[in-house]
Amino acid sequence: MRRGIGRGWWHRNRWGLAGFALVLPLSLWLVFANGWYSYYESRPSQPHSIDAGAAEKWAGGEFAILAAERLGNNDGSGDGTIENLPAGTELVTVTMRVVPPQPDHSSSQSETQNPFYCTILLTAASGAGQWNPLMSDDFGWERDADASIGGCDSAQEGSYLVQSSFLVPTSAEDDLRLRVVSADRLPAYLDLKLPFER
Repeated sequence: MRRGIGRGWWHRNRWGLAGFALVLPLSLWLVFANGWYSYYESRPSQPHSIDAGAAEKWAGGEFAILAAERLGNNDGSGDGTIENLPAGTELVTVTMRVVPPQPDHSSSQSETQNPFYCTILLTAASGAGQWNPLMSDDFGWERDADASIGGCDSAQEGSYLVQSSFLVPTSAEDDLRLRVVSADRLPAYLDLKLPFER
């Protein structure tokens, strides 16, 4: 009769099995920790928060919110300044001044430097929502014709305006922030408190 794996086999291999039990979780941790770190480093996860009305130097440029408004529908549900908004929504408008970093002409690397670029999102401070800027229909809101819409303009060298509008539900919280993200600074991002009151 053939004997199965008995106590003798476990006893003879106990140190190898103990080593395997230690090495396997460590190997898995190393594999997943590296992947998690790469994911974390490529996402905006470290806010640099700025109070309303303050100008801030960040990512080599300077950012300041000049104006922010929450505009309602003219159907009697809001302040009557915007037409044709979908029911239950408001239009949040933001005007931001951007002074891009000045190129370093003294460096031999200046010709190969990446142009300055950033994207923006409107977010609820609690994390309960985020909204992309409207790129076409502003529901009649008038913006400066020379202003950038969805983020920083890499072609600009001097001070310029970024004017964006966001369609948000009327139930969105009062504490809304403008998130400015530059790929060169990830995982850090600029978190600007908007200076308006409902």
